[in-house]
Amino acid sequence: MRSSTFYIIFTAILLVYLLANVYILQRIQKLVPHHYKIFTAAFISILAISFLVGRILERYTVCSASDFLIWIGALWLGIFVYLLFGFIIVDSIQGIVHLFTKTTNFQKAAYCIVIVASIIISFAGYINART
Repeated sequence: MRSSTFYIIFTAILLVYLLANVYILQRIQKLVPHHYKIFTAAFISILAISFLVGRILERYTVCSASDFLIWIGALWLGIFVYLLFGFIIVDSIQGIVHLFTKTTNFQKAAYCIVIVASIIISFAGYINART
C-alpha cells in the first residue's frame, strides 16, 4: 500500500512539474523566432530533466557527469520558480487589464523583463551562496 501511494504522489508531482515546464516553454516561445522554436524546446526539456537524470545517475555512480547534471538542474529549478511566478503574475495582470481595455501591447516586454530578472536573481543568489 505504501509503495502504491508513493508512486501515485510521485506521478502527480512529475505531472505538475511537466505542466509547469510546458507553461514556461509556451511563454518563452512567444519571444523566440519561428526557426529557433524546436531548439528552444529541446534546450528547456534538457534543462528540465537534468536534475532528475543527475540524481538517478548519482545512485549508480558518482562522476563528473552526474555532478554537472545536478548543478545545471539545480540552477534551472531556481530560475524555473522565478519564471513560473513571474509569468503567472504577468498573465494575471494582463487578464485584469484586458477586462478594462482592449489593447495589451506589453506582453513581450513583460515576458522579457521576467526572464532577465529571473536569470539575474538566480545568478546573484548563486554568487551569494559561493561567498
